[in-house]
Amino acid sequence: MDRSDPQVVTDQFLRAVFVRKDHPGAALYTCSDQSQDDDVWALRSELDRRESEFKVTVIVSWGAYDREGNDLRTSLTITANRDGVEQSSSEQVWRFHLVEEDGWRVCGADRVEGTVPT
Repeated sequence: MDRSDPQVVTDQFLRAVFVRKDHPGAALYTCSDQSQDDDVWALRSELDRRESEFKVTVIVSWGAYDREGNDLRTSLTITANRDGVEQSSSEQVWRFHLVEEDGWRVCGADRVEGTVPT
């Protein structure tokens, strides 16, 4: 498990939350106080609800990171598919706050306004 680079840690955290839906796996990349990640898990729960309610598969992907000190910003692209056909797509910009705590760890995440430079 590589925690030497903030971008790698954020990528692994996002993969655990949105691809694998693996709370214990995501915890490997977060601070000891995981309450700061509540917004990300609220989004994960909302996407799960939409999958169930609308009978779609929701795919979350993200792009390049923009680093500002210990914060990384990226755009999350949220796409809903049914039977391989895109039903909807939206983009959200998120900021992830990282600290060095026995390697880099995600210690907060929140949705922000704006765009991420490409």
